[in-house]
Amino acid sequence: MIRVMPQNVQVGSVTASFCNVRLPIGLVLDRIEIEGQDAELHTDPLHLELPEPGNVRVFVGAESLEKYLNEQAPGGLRDFQVRLVPGAIEVQATARVIVELRATATCKLRIEHGRELHVELMSVDVLGGSAKSLVESQLDKINPILDAREYPVQLELHSVEITSEAVIVTGTLAP
Repeated sequence: MIRVMPQNVQVGSVTASFCNVRLPIGLVLDRIEIEGQDAELHTDPLHLELPEPGNVRVFVGAESLEKYLNEQAPGGLRDFQVRLVPGAIEVQATARVIVELRATATCKLRIEHGRELHVELMSVDVLGGSAKSLVESQLDKINPILDAREYPVQLELHSVEITSEAVIVTGTLAP
């Protein structure tokens, strides 16, 4: 057995990309990108140290959100379909209230306290009627949908953008 002596390696800049990252809550993040400067790579145990905050970007697509919602079935809803439009997430689902109803909710995301990601309802349509207060009460039960304090890294959230391709959350990773 060859044993390598622990060494530290100085790295001028680092860019790391992690794909299909499953969070403990079950949501799969399509991609996480981390960038940092003047890092130090330690070999025993293997880890990377950033002396200054690094930048982080998280990408989640409609398919990942749809799969997560169908697995979780919040509020007893089912048959979720998710569509991303610039600035909003459109979610269709089926609810059974004596009869089956198909509802479409349009939501946006907002960051609170630099640590929490909240869903904010913009509109809801159920067969031409409105069930906004019902959907808002369900959102109150699940918000925040993400709390950075629950993860083993110090992450501060700065912005959230919704494009037709992905939800993109940016922030900084503490050293």
